[in-house]
Amino acid sequence: MIHNLTDLVSKIWVLDEGSISTTLFEALQKGQAVIYDGVAYWAEGSGKTGIIQHLKFTERTVDNAKQIMDQLQSVASATQNVAQAVQSMQNVLMVTQVLSSVVIVGAIVVQTQYLGRKLDAIQDTVDEIALSQHEQNLVFYMDKIGDYMGSVEYARSLLHERAMATEIHDVAAPLLAHLGSKRNHIVSLVDNIAGYVKSSAGERSESKHFKLMLDFIHLLVDILPGALHAEHLLAARIGKPGLAQSILWNGAQKYEQVLGSYKGLMNQLNREMVSGALGQQGERVFMEYKPKLLELIESPINQMLLFKQQAKVAL
Repeated sequence: MIHNLTDLVSKIWVLDEGSISTTLFEALQKGQAVIYDGVAYWAEGSGKTGIIQHLKFTERTVDNAKQIMDQLQSVASATQNVAQAVQSMQNVLMVTQVLSSVVIVGAIVVQTQYLGRKLDAIQDTVDEIALSQHEQNLVFYMDKIGDYMGSVEYARSLLHERAMATEIHDVAAPLLAHLGSKRNHIVSLVDNIAGYVKSSAGERSESKHFKLMLDFIHLLVDILPGALHAEHLLAARIGKPGLAQSILWNGAQKYEQVLGSYKGLMNQLNREMVSGALGQQGERVFMEYKPKLLELIESPINQMLLFKQQAKVAL
């Protein structure tokens, strides 16, 4: 979650809402436009294809971006989620404000150390699990997830400079294929670890291992929206809006799946705590992560990162 941005990079590039042309304004009013990474495309059903307009970006400080995010969090809280917020909006300017705010959140994730620090935390946990656990399948998945996180960090580095869009095309295309193939390992990994913890009472009696497992599951579920957002932005940056849309839409489903595995594990642990079967050490660890899970479930930041525009790009 984004709580304190003061120690991050101070400048980001965000969408200039004032750069919207009359043509795009009218298309947005009719639901005939889709915007990805600052490029507006004609939507399915509009009768047209291709680019409507390349939007302009402006430099802002992270503090200003945080104020806008806080405003959107209030909107999201009032309407349950960002998608409902957009559906309830009748004014096209309000829709573009939401899209602009999504761009701001994406810029913070990609252009600051917000995502980088989460990646580092996961890598540290991967290394610790690999050292402390000897089950072959688990170590195999640890290696795969380390590979995926390294690729996400590389994608993030390619997105720092918008002017390099043409130059990164050759390296971005195979990187996207790699990211897509590794993404499915995340779901299997969370399912495997959740199942491992569920079936192993011995793990829950050793607070160090139990905490390590829950910490890793939590970190992985928490980082997935940011990782998916970086992946979809990379596809959009090299002119593949259909792929970018597919990554985000399919990725949102994957996120719900891994979040469901996490919730399922925590529900079982809650039942064990109520029945007295969890033990004092296990109960202490569970109570530490219960509010963290609730924070993930209610996170408007993750909702923005996985925001799916209702219209599809006309191909």
